[in-house]
Amino acid sequence: LSQDLGREPNRSELAEELDVTPQEVADAGSAYGSFSPTSLDQPVNADGASHLSDLLPDDDTDAHASEARLLLAPALRKLSDRDRRILYLRYCEDRTQQEIGEDIGVTQMQVSRTLTRILRDLRTELEVA
Repeated sequence: LSQDLGREPNRSELAEELDVTPQEVADAGSAYGSFSPTSLDQPVNADGASHLSDLLPDDDTDAHASEARLLLAPALRKLSDRDRRILYLRYCEDRTQQEIGEDIGVTQMQVSRTLTRILRDLRTELEVA
């Protein structure tokens, strides 16, 4: 089209030639270069102290957490509902042993002993796996 016109075509001319709308030509133009990767060394702030790579998550941490969940899930399923509830209250809701005891109707000491037993059983189960 540039050769036929003797100049660069405008958006309307391109749209007519391609049988698309001018907006589609604009969208295609704005997508140009979007498939070029950005350097991980690109600064992300004005002083250049931080780079794009600094913002990426640590894959090792994610991999270890995923592996731990995969290993732990079958062991947790073997626990009683009460034991799972105690673990949930302690580690998901961050409740104290006293609060857990009040919730399930036992003393803080019983919660402590129960948690010790549950964790010991989980460790044993994971060592076998």
